[in-house]
Amino acid sequence: MPKIPNTALPPASVAAAARGFLPEMKSTSESSAGSPTFLGWKAVCARTSLSRATLYRLSEVGLFPPPVRIHGARVGWVEAEVDAWIVARIAERDRDMVAYASKAQGEAPEGGAPLT
Repeated sequence: MPKIPNTALPPASVAAAARGFLPEMKSTSESSAGSPTFLGWKAVCARTSLSRATLYRLSEVGLFPPPVRIHGARVGWVEAEVDAWIVARIAERDRDMVAYASKAQGEAPEGGAPLT
């Protein structure tokens, strides 16, 4: 029987060259400032208290950062974008609380007439 070369695996020299070429993967806790990090849907759900289906629904209508296709069917969300979305929700809540407090006291909200 003739010997068939194993072409499924690259030679060791090709694998070594690829290791030098490809960037190292970092976990979220190891990421350096300014270096983008992807979060899987479970991590995003844990951070936002949203379900997986809600993440996709909000992304489709532009109310949540869209996922990034990493490879094949694998997607991830950019950590900084998720964090910015969370900060924006907190700022929205704070604006609403100021408006509510102004209305309750009969004061004019910033730049407007008193609410009645």
